[in-house]
Order: sequence, then C-alpha cells, then structure tokens
Amino acid sequence: ATQSIFEQENVEQLAAAMQICLDDPAAAIDRGRKASHYVSERFSPENIVDQFLEIYQEMNPNSQIDLTPNPLPERARGL
Repeated sequence: ATQSIFEQENVEQLAAAMQICLDDPAAAIDRGRKASHYVSERFSPENIVDQFLEIYQEMNPNSQIDLTPNPLPERARGL
C-alpha cells in the first residue's frame, strides 16, 4: 500500500513534500514508480470490472450475471 505524504488541501505539507522530492530526486523517482505500480494494479480494467460486478451482485443478489470471459472483437483489439 502507499501512503500520502501530505494531507489534502494542506499547502504547507504539499510544499514540504515537493522540497523533499527536489532534495532527493532518486527517492522521488522510486516513490513515483511504486505509486505507478500501485495505481496500475489497483485500477486495472480487470479489477474495476470485478469491483463493479461485486457491487452489482450485492445490490441485486438474485441477478444472474454471466461471468464467462468475453474476448474483445478483433476491431477493438486493433487487429
């Protein structure tokens, strides 16, 4: 998991976090890579669909959703 280095709408903390990045660019790049990995894993299309289906099924427990993978048509895959 990642953690925020400043509170939302706290300009002073944001400025301090930016200064830390300027003072140690290598650490800033490392944090950026970790944050990018976290976002790409957590918010991948597959995860978003899974989360949506879970919410849908909780709201509609008697619903019958076909969860069989449905490959994209060739034109959507750029073929």
